[in-house]
Amino acid sequence: SNATLSNFDSIIKSSMDENTFFNYLSIYTDERCQCHVIPDETIVAEFNERPARLQALLDMIESEKWNKRCRFVSSLNNIPTSEQIEGLHSSQYLADLKNSCSKIYQGNWNCASGSDTYVVKQTFDAALVSAGLVIEATKHVYSHIPPLPFPASQSQSASPSKPSTDNNNDKEEMDIDDKTNETDQNEQNDADAHKNKDIKDDKPALKTAETVPIDDGNDNDGTKKFAVVLNRPPGHHCEHNKAMGFCLFNNAVVAVNCVRQMGLCKKVLIVDWDVHHGNGTQNMFYDDE
Repeated sequence: SNATLSNFDSIIKSSMDENTFFNYLSIYTDERCQCHVIPDETIVAEFNERPARLQALLDMIESEKWNKRCRFVSSLNNIPTSEQIEGLHSSQYLADLKNSCSKIYQGNWNCASGSDTYVVKQTFDAALVSAGLVIEATKHVYSHIPPLPFPASQSQSASPSKPSTDNNNDKEEMDIDDKTNETDQNEQNDADAHKNKDIKDDKPALKTAETVPIDDGNDNDGTKKFAVVLNRPPGHHCEHNKAMGFCLFNNAVVAVNCVRQMGLCKKVLIVDWDVHHGNGTQNMFYDDE
């Protein structure tokens, strides 16, 4: 919207008053993210993803006084558990990664043959903090939105903040359109080849007027919230059961799954702005209807 663009325009203007405070902007970070590092400075300099990249951003935040001009969260209070990450990442993968890190002596590091993703003793803990920062930032951005109503197929007594254990719920919310529906030839060919589905939701549409703003003291009207997370290790290359491209947990996928389980949204647009393909993010959501 024009209002959103105006907000971002005001954020990036270098000539703005240094005393301006952006109530609706939050920056999340945690120094424990830097524990994931090869002790040898000469070796770590050979890796594109290294603590210096995050430190450069933190230095900029300090010099530009962004830590004084918005809601600045410098430490994560609620670190997610392995159980909260599990599901999108296999339990076996999490167990193997945790076990591998625990066996590394302090000051040493390990990198599997042919891999670009190293681990040290603190890697697993740092990865949990990194994912936790994205989870908390995402929850904050969505905190003014009430949980979506449950569909008729679900129990009305179930808590919307807990993930559903019924794997058939998504299937109950979909119907496959009859192939005789009118469509042009190209769409029909695609339907024949890929069995396109027209998803029909039982959940009623959530109108803006129905949202209840929650004033947490950090924004002007309780409805405008933006968040930036400065973290590492990154996540978009990590697959369901495989570390890849410096990524240990897929932070964005885990965070999106969290707010969906809480009933705060049904669909999320992930814009992956990177020169490399976010293969992990795509693959982990590829079959998600």
